[in-house]
Amino acid sequence: MSPGSRRMLSALLLFGVAALLRGLLANERGLWADEIFSLAMATGHSLEHPASAADSSRGDFVQVQDPAPAQAYGRYLRHDQPPAGWAELVGQV
Repeated sequence: MSPGSRRMLSALLLFGVAALLRGLLANERGLWADEIFSLAMATGHSLEHPASAADSSRGDFVQVQDPAPAQAYGRYLRHDQPPAGWAELVGQV
């Protein structure tokens, strides 16, 4: 068997294994790290504190128990005046 055909066979075998794994794992519902982070932020969790310690006056998302009108979430669209500094930005991320 020539070196070129060995390389081709190895590449096809690798592709076949990858395709088989992709097919077997297609129904898995895993989350990527950025999706987990987004989910945590959207539900009021933080890397720094639990959801129970979220403080809405600092801009933390706090989920209310009862339905709230859309206007209640308008504060999340407003920008800080003056804008947040680098230290606060890094702390929030």
